[in-house]
Amino acid sequence: MSITLLFGSLIWCLPVQEVPVLHPHLVAEVTLDPSAGSISWQVSLERLGKQFEFGLHSGITPRLESQGSLTLVTQTEQQGGSGLDPQRPVSRKIWRVTVPEELADDLPVFISARGVIREDLEQVASGAGRSFSSTPGTIEERGVYLAGASSWLPHPEGVLVTFSLEVNLPAGWDAVSQGSRRNKETGADRTTVRWDCELPQEEVFLVAARFHEYKKITPLVEALVFLRDEDPNLAARYLEATVQYVDMYAQ
Repeated sequence: MSITLLFGSLIWCLPVQEVPVLHPHLVAEVTLDPSAGSISWQVSLERLGKQFEFGLHSGITPRLESQGSLTLVTQTEQQGGSGLDPQRPVSRKIWRVTVPEELADDLPVFISARGVIREDLEQVASGAGRSFSSTPGTIEERGVYLAGASSWLPHPEGVLVTFSLEVNLPAGWDAVSQGSRRNKETGADRTTVRWDCELPQEEVFLVAARFHEYKKITPLVEALVFLRDEDPNLAARYLEATVQYVDMYAQ
């Protein structure tokens, strides 16, 4: 799954294009604790107006860090996943942010949150008598998978956003999202990775684990492949396919 996600991300996000419309922009600083299944984040949101609503996984509790009010609209709501990879419903809460009218329209809204996301894996039939394991979102020692269906960020449903995502993880871990990886710092205790996506997205993915990383740089793109098991031959095939697709779409 992570390879498919990365493959699509490289095609659609890495080529830098001028976007004529200023879409809402999300900047998130995320800290993951896989052993506890927990996440905490600080998010700034721009260009969403004076009032907007978003759904959050019921295991996460948000707090407004800027002027205005944060109101719980619906206590719980069973909502099927939206976005590119619809999943089974998760329990979530709907929140409403209201910004005072006297404040400037271009001021960002700041929200923080912390909590636990750990949805069980379930077997899903894929036809021809085959099945695979699927989850709308989880944070655990085996790995992290978060997407639109996880309702893990304050992203209003149906709104396209650009974003910058900085992820703080345990040492030896890595994180993958859409767009371009701008920075990676490794230390004895923690790893910090930053991804930027300048093209509007329906949802924000975050996949993390103890990956083996492979890279190929061309004049057009820096292609990255992340595998759980060390396999240079498999990585080389994915890198070559990625470079060929980027070259084809760039013509």
